[in-house]
Amino acid sequence: SEERRSKAIHMGADFVINPLSGSLEKLVRDIVPDGVDYFLDAVGINELLSEGLRVLKFGGKVCTYGISPRSSTLLDWEKAPFNWTIQFVQWPAFREEMRNHGMIVALTKFGTLNPKDFITHVIPLEEIKTGLELIRSKKALKVVVKIE
Repeated sequence: SEERRSKAIHMGADFVINPLSGSLEKLVRDIVPDGVDYFLDAVGINELLSEGLRVLKFGGKVCTYGISPRSSTLLDWEKAPFNWTIQFVQWPAFREEMRNHGMIVALTKFGTLNPKDFITHVIPLEEIKTGLELIRSKKALKVVVKIE
């Protein structure tokens, strides 16, 4: 969405592409003809692993931490460069998440990280179904439910 694109630019992204507007490989290669060092899958869509391999440069890495609805995938590396790596990070790992939580709290306290940059809706508890629908329909980034 335009709102998410604007937010990403505001937060420091150099480029933002909409993968629904064409071939992901072409969109990435138009910006970075030689490919990228890293391709990050944060949503757990298995097909993205193959997409990511197609946009890597030699020695690149596909990193995924999204939770896939399937526990297996078929990879197509026909258009991948040589010497690539796929790294899976399975979350949540409780101790690691605890360490990151402390860092996020500290970054928030110091003003480096502003939660308002991610919160798009604040709703009362009575409207929680509306909040869930906003998330499902991708009309919200993060929804805060107020309990009074």
